[in-house]
Amino acid sequence: VTRVDEQKDQRNHNEEKDRMCPCWCWITLVILLFVFVIGGTGTAIAIFLSRQRSSPSSPTLQTSASPSPNQAPSLAPTVRQLEQPCSYCFGGIPSTFTAAEKNRVSIQAFQDTFTCGTFQDALLSIPADDETCPARQAITWKHCGCPSIPDPIPQDVSCTLCAGGELPKTPSAQCRDESKYVSIFGSLMPNMCPTIINQAMSICPCPTAEEIRERGFRSVVDNIIVDLSVFDDPSSAHSRALRWLAVDDPLALDVTQTANRTIEERFVVVLLYFGTNGPGWS
Repeated sequence: VTRVDEQKDQRNHNEEKDRMCPCWCWITLVILLFVFVIGGTGTAIAIFLSRQRSSPSSPTLQTSASPSPNQAPSLAPTVRQLEQPCSYCFGGIPSTFTAAEKNRVSIQAFQDTFTCGTFQDALLSIPADDETCPARQAITWKHCGCPSIPDPIPQDVSCTLCAGGELPKTPSAQCRDESKYVSIFGSLMPNMCPTIINQAMSICPCPTAEEIRERGFRSVVDNIIVDLSVFDDPSSAHSRALRWLAVDDPLALDVTQTANRTIEERFVVVLLYFGTNGPGWS
């Protein structure tokens, strides 16, 4: 009986063990699978991150366009290449200066000092449509042997050589260009306007108020004069009649407010007076 009972107990224990084994096996299998997956994922993540750090296209290696607060701004010249930079001379015409002359001539502009050579290099980073390009080309005309000055004059002119934009007393080609230089460069750099006006007036003085009025009347009477060279002689009857009309006429006509026909008729009468020695009439 005792042996039978022992065998029965052993059989019950084995059956209970058999029932528990699948459960423990499944638990062990799940734990091993979990460890394998976590370990594999960790390895994959580590490999991915290491590749991102070594990749040249990684966003972590891209630098911002603006410097960090602790980083000093770079003073190196701009190296970007422009498709259409501001040309050294207006119209792309070559300078008459040699390389040695460009390196010898010194310019003070834009709160800095250049030679013509370094100024030319600086223009490579200035777009052709930049508002300062004409002023820079005016500088190269003035100091660096460029044969032409930008034309036309900018619309927003705040600096003129002569009052009211009048041309110099001697309207030669050089004085016309000097007047343009003052208007272009002086309007962009207002603080330099008085200085460059004084420099230009030493070469090309401006007309007086009387001479400006005389120019106004001259623009009208030229329409009825065949040979304009008669005004070249200040003692001619034409020159004396024009001066009387602009300066001595008691009516003091305003040429901008008076009809051209009225001015022409008055001029002809005065011309007849001076042409027949009117002051000597008795």
